[in-house]
Amino acid sequence: MRLGDLDQTLYFDAPVGNTWIPQFGGNPIKGRFKGLTGNEQVTQMALGGTITGTIRIRYIPNVKILVSWRIRNKNSIYAIVSPPINVDEKNVWYDMKVKIAS
Repeated sequence: MRLGDLDQTLYFDAPVGNTWIPQFGGNPIKGRFKGLTGNEQVTQMALGGTITGTIRIRYIPNVKILVSWRIRNKNSIYAIVSPPINVDEKNVWYDMKVKIAS
């Protein structure tokens, strides 16, 4: 993946009480949402899963993204399903499994 492939503007929020507080100073993070393929959807449904895709962002040093956070873009709000994965442990990308938030 190239940096230019990160074509979506994402905002991260953390829950505090009954409200959501923007993270990263309210600044957006560039990223990309990739939906599940047909085979992945079938597997998820068979396992009773709710994952709808993966969001990839650049690695951010000294930042811990929590599964309690949510990710917003202009059209959707996603709940983070699994902790961010440091892809290939190279400190270049984070991948997060997400689902549409209810």
